[in-house]
Amino acid sequence: MLSSKEKIGRNIKKLRVLKNISQEKLAELLGISTPAISNIENGKTLTSLQTLENMAAALGVQLYELFLFNNEIKEDILFKKLSENIEKPEIKNNAEKLLILYRISENLLND
Repeated sequence: MLSSKEKIGRNIKKLRVLKNISQEKLAELLGISTPAISNIENGKTLTSLQTLENMAAALGVQLYELFLFNNEIKEDILFKKLSENIEKPEIKNNAEKLLILYRISENLLND
């Protein structure tokens, strides 16, 4: 069974990967070292509440999302993030990217 700090670390890593942010970039945004990010994500260390708040902000999530202790990020959060991404101008104003997303959604519906 995973400890709480391991679960928090896994959530941080999942959110970071979803946002396509490297450990190096997250470390730079937070003003901490890349090994510190690795240790947090691997559940070796638990950082301060202030760093967790800064991390949530850097990842564009609410602080509580770092503490969701299920195996997957909740569907409603994923839906919200997907909707936010679709509304971004680089997607919304790009017919080719919209077509790709449409085709993916159609394929998922046909499974």
